[in-house]
Amino acid sequence: IRGNAKPQIDMRTIEVTDTSAGMFTMNHDDLDKIVDHVFPHPKSYHRAWVMEHQGKQASMWEPVPPTATFRAVGYVFSPNLSAPPLDAVRCIPAHWLTPSEHQPRFLWSDSIVAKSAPTSLWFISSFNLIAPSRGSKEMVPQPHTFHDMKPELFAYKFRLDPRLLEEGLNL
Repeated sequence: IRGNAKPQIDMRTIEVTDTSAGMFTMNHDDLDKIVDHVFPHPKSYHRAWVMEHQGKQASMWEPVPPTATFRAVGYVFSPNLSAPPLDAVRCIPAHWLTPSEHQPRFLWSDSIVAKSAPTSLWFISSFNLIAPSRGSKEMVPQPHTFHDMKPELFAYKFRLDPRLLEEGLNL
């Protein structure tokens, strides 16, 4: 960020609570199954950016959701050229998201150190996530849109029926 400017960050927390569990019933197996179903890990990553300079390496990876009903809303940095572990990030249900109306804001460009076409990094969405773009002057449109959480507040409350875990949850 240039100077002392601080980005406005819209922080949101998703909390998953098992209200049927008490202090002495700490079996989280069912809760873990729900979290894994509602917020699955990606099935893989696509490498979106690589930098090698003076013996140091860094890369940025775009998570690939397991199905079209989920989205990955950001990228994952790696301090080397290896993809991060799949459990480093989770995906979110697509119907909880809306296309972002925020204009990307420039963060940084590797145009000085780039051996090939420069890449720039941009703040995207209301969460100020970082995304790469080819070129150093403007955000090049991506093959997908960036997303924000839908503005309305929502809560999913349901009583866990063990059959849901066997048959698969449909939230």
